[in-house]
Amino acid sequence: MRKPSLRSLLFPAALVAAGILYYAVDPRSKFWLIQCPFHRLTGYACPSCGAQRGLHALLNGRFVEAVGHNPFLAVALPYWLFLLLAARVPRLRPLHQRLTSRSALVLYGLLTLAWWMVRNVYGW
Repeated sequence: MRKPSLRSLLFPAALVAAGILYYAVDPRSKFWLIQCPFHRLTGYACPSCGAQRGLHALLNGRFVEAVGHNPFLAVALPYWLFLLLAARVPRLRPLHQRLTSRSALVLYGLLTLAWWMVRNVYGW
């Protein structure tokens, strides 16, 4: 059995560390967490505005609150989690290829742009 390299362990370790951080720290109360530069410059919300607060709420079991902070998390988070899982599990490579196909990426990009417009027009 091959020994895992340090590089292959860094990304999962960083993901776990970020998860612990967002579980423990409420982004509303900490000024040192990253704030959206697009929102600060323009006053408009980007597609991921509210994602930090939503992730904190989700990790603390407050699902309705998480969706309230950024409803697009209900689409984006499962997509990215499946993408990460499919990249790591050899049996799921066909799923990874579908999730990273041109049509899947274009669809995800169009959904993101639609969400960006809708949230700013209707104030979500």
